[in-house]
Amino acid sequence: GLTPGGRSAGPWEMAEGKPVPGPGEAVIPEVMATIAELQLGDSVAFLNKPLRIVGLTRGTFSMASAVVFVDRDDMADLLEADSQVSYIMVRAKPGVSATSLAARIKDEINKVNALSKDEFISSDWRLAVQMGARIIRMMTLISSLLAMVIVAFTSYSQIARKQRELAIAKALGFRNRQIYAGVLSQTVVVTALGFLLAAIIAYTLLPLLPMAAPQITLVVRPGAVLSMAIAATPVAVVACLGPVARVAKLDPLTVFRG
Repeated sequence: GLTPGGRSAGPWEMAEGKPVPGPGEAVIPEVMATIAELQLGDSVAFLNKPLRIVGLTRGTFSMASAVVFVDRDDMADLLEADSQVSYIMVRAKPGVSATSLAARIKDEINKVNALSKDEFISSDWRLAVQMGARIIRMMTLISSLLAMVIVAFTSYSQIARKQRELAIAKALGFRNRQIYAGVLSQTVVVTALGFLLAAIIAYTLLPLLPMAAPQITLVVRPGAVLSMAIAATPVAVVACLGPVARVAKLDPLTVFRG
């Protein structure tokens, strides 16, 4: 609920329209408007009260919740709480720390909790983590482990299929260290090319995701891709050592038997 002329609250990024709604108006997330096929000037009902859309915001929507801005009097009417407020924002005077001011407020005012800006953000972040981020992290971990298994299986099967060729190379005079060097080089190159292809596909499809699922925000950070590549390369290398070790133990004279 916003008060006209207030400077301490409101949307932080606008896509279209005006940021502060007046009586009978609402500012909603752009994603919500896209999903519901709404545009500026359309009406939406909040608790059976029709409000006209006058603005679309960015960065105010998630799969768990959405932030909608309305006039404070309309909010009081919707919630039947004209004289109640959830939060009061207090600006400290220059030279007064937020932490000391919050402690003073809690000491001098009964039944009121006071938090600094950083503490408030940290509290909301912990709540968001409890609501769903832990599940997403677990899914990410499971997906990462599955990717590791796929990398290991691919590396192992690729070298296992070439054991005969490697054995012939040993019989022709290649030393074990040369065979190991060749296999390891091939494994590293194939793994790197696989991750490069995956990164190209991911970054190509990333701009198309909002068109298919505007309610989902997906960010692929280069650091995350690099970390996965660094973690998967040793897995691929270890997986390929088994078939090579068997070839290294072969007697070259037995290669052409049978």
